[in-house]
Amino acid sequence: MNRNNVIRNGQFAGNNLIKNFKVGSSETICKETSLILFDRNYYNWLIGFTEGDGSFVLPTKGLPQFEITQSLIDIDVLYGIKEFLGFGTIVKRTEESRNVGVYQVIGNRTSLTTLAYIFNGKLRCPERQRKFKMWVEKLDIKDFVLIDSTLPVTLEDGWLSGFSDAESCFEVRCRKNYNRLNINLRYSLSQKTPDILEKIKGCFNFNGKVNFDKSWEGYRLGCENHKHQKIVIQYFNKFPLKTKKKIDFLRFKNIWSDKENKLHLSEDGFKIVSKKINKFKKV
Repeated sequence: MNRNNVIRNGQFAGNNLIKNFKVGSSETICKETSLILFDRNYYNWLIGFTEGDGSFVLPTKGLPQFEITQSLIDIDVLYGIKEFLGFGTIVKRTEESRNVGVYQVIGNRTSLTTLAYIFNGKLRCPERQRKFKMWVEKLDIKDFVLIDSTLPVTLEDGWLSGFSDAESCFEVRCRKNYNRLNINLRYSLSQKTPDILEKIKGCFNFNGKVNFDKSWEGYRLGCENHKHQKIVIQYFNKFPLKTKKKIDFLRFKNIWSDKENKLHLSEDGFKIVSKKINKFKKV
């Protein structure tokens, strides 16, 4: 992992900078600290991934906690986060009748404070910002100044890649019409509130709507426009996904390319694309 960037005061400012902060109460646990050498793209990916699958936990007693939960299929992603940050533990537990891996930081004020500086001013989702504020207040860091985030969702950093690893879905549907395939592809994102989806819609300049789904009382943004999907593909080529969804994306991209080249309209091409779609459904 390329660690040639450092954060100072919660902000990137080029290479070889050092962040200073204080941790603790009267005993002053930590002085000036050389934080973590960051890869800029991974850092932004981590912020987005946390906003999707992370939790700023507020127990009734003791220090706040931090967790990111993933299925065991993607447990290597959690180990990657631990390596990048340089602290935390990975545990396995059962949630809702399924086994999962959890990256967690519990009971370590120094590490929790480091996380506070990492996320300060970097969160895009309003609900996450609200929860983070409560989390920081409970952590009670001396001289910590909470930064109101005004960062936009953009195609120029890895935030959306991380958020998509947590919250997106790549879908391929087809209908046979005589000896032709009608192929429908969709990149979609789901959230309990519509605000961040509206930001992502504007980022991609999608012309669709953010729709409310009564079945789970949440909102969904879907991109089914072939030309807009090209922008989606270009973005994820530049900022790759890191979970098993990268397999979905690569197959999605491959079928999109076949559709672009009208491969499915020939008899032989029809058979080739049909096999790819069947394989996609098995992921």
